[in-house]
Amino acid sequence: MKSKNAKIQVVFRPMHWIIGFGFLFGVALSTQVAQSTLWTAKELQVIRSLWVNNLAPVPRDSSNKFEAIPEVAEFGKLLFMEKKLSGNDDVSCASCHNPETKFSDHQDLSEGMGLAARHTPNIVASAYSPYQFWDGRADSLWSQALGPLENPMEHGIDRTQLMRTVQALYAANYEKLFGSTPDFNDAERFPTHASPLGDETAQQNWRSMNPDSRNAVNRAFSNVGKALAAYVRTLSPKVTRFDQYVAALSQENVEIAFNPDETAGLKLFIGKANCIICHSGALFTDQQFHNTGLPVESNTTPDLGRFEGLKQLISSEFNCRSVYSDAPSDECLALSKAELDMLESDATATAGNKNAGAFKTPSLRNVAETMPLMHTGQFKNLRRVLEHYNKAPKSKWGTTELKPLDLSQQEIFQLEQFLETLTDADTIR
Repeated sequence: MKSKNAKIQVVFRPMHWIIGFGFLFGVALSTQVAQSTLWTAKELQVIRSLWVNNLAPVPRDSSNKFEAIPEVAEFGKLLFMEKKLSGNDDVSCASCHNPETKFSDHQDLSEGMGLAARHTPNIVASAYSPYQFWDGRADSLWSQALGPLENPMEHGIDRTQLMRTVQALYAANYEKLFGSTPDFNDAERFPTHASPLGDETAQQNWRSMNPDSRNAVNRAFSNVGKALAAYVRTLSPKVTRFDQYVAALSQENVEIAFNPDETAGLKLFIGKANCIICHSGALFTDQQFHNTGLPVESNTTPDLGRFEGLKQLISSEFNCRSVYSDAPSDECLALSKAELDMLESDATATAGNKNAGAFKTPSLRNVAETMPLMHTGQFKNLRRVLEHYNKAPKSKWGTTELKPLDLSQQEIFQLEQFLETLTDADTIR
């Protein structure tokens, strides 16, 4: 009997395997069918518009002729990690934009040589944005990179000190890419500390320099920014669970499915909750500026966001039309748009001024991994953000664009579940 039973087992095991495979295949197929039939044709079109595979090539920045040169990007990465490019030799770009934590620092406000006024923004795919910083006060990655270097609360280093440091550490790298520079250790031409944005002594020293010497420093300073920009330009978004799900809907991967709460959250995101209005496209941002009535500390100086950012951009010595830009003036479209926006806006930060209290829409990719959130880290988690949008309180400055959403607690939970699918897939494996 044992022998006969053994033969029967041998004979029927393949059949069991075939039946089991057929069952699993049927489950996978039915899951795929069920997932795809959850959506209307219009909804599928919107969902696919958010897919990372739809992201266009990185746009060209004609103001930086070095941006696409790999060797410049490699040099920029060295500078990005270099702590000696600071007033205390202990702050680098990576101190706040930490690659190991999605280029964020998990702090309310950026902390360098002191405590900055705003939260560290995510810089991955920032090359796609025509404006940089929360308030858009820079119109290129390279001009943005220069700001933190001289900010006393961030790197806290002045221009002549910076260029002496770069020359001491990376003279060969710099000159290979950008050509020769004057000797910035020449104290007669270049004071130890000089900058138009430094303390009183540094500003006085800057004014005492002749125009040629100031221009030499500015030219080298802008090249440092262009190298940093070339590196940041290479930071691309990765595939998330959401992207895998969209691929599944496109029948490229039949194994990925959302659970019911994630599915409901996505449906809310593109529908009732109106998130898609601002968080659109493959980067989940319209790259524009909006007043969303964010809470502010009552004893702080008003942060008017885009209202002040426009002024700073237009007056910047390193904007697209500056002598340090490589762009023809007719290619400075972002700057031209900013000038038009300023002309069309009220001169004062009245309640009706669309720029007062407006800040740039951040990308939602890796939003669950880069908390706290908003321009001063006002919200510690996704739930608090969603509750704020649900209530739509009045704005302290200007007028909020939000309207109450009347979402239930269950719907808020479902939105939160969906937003967590925007985390890089390699992070959650």
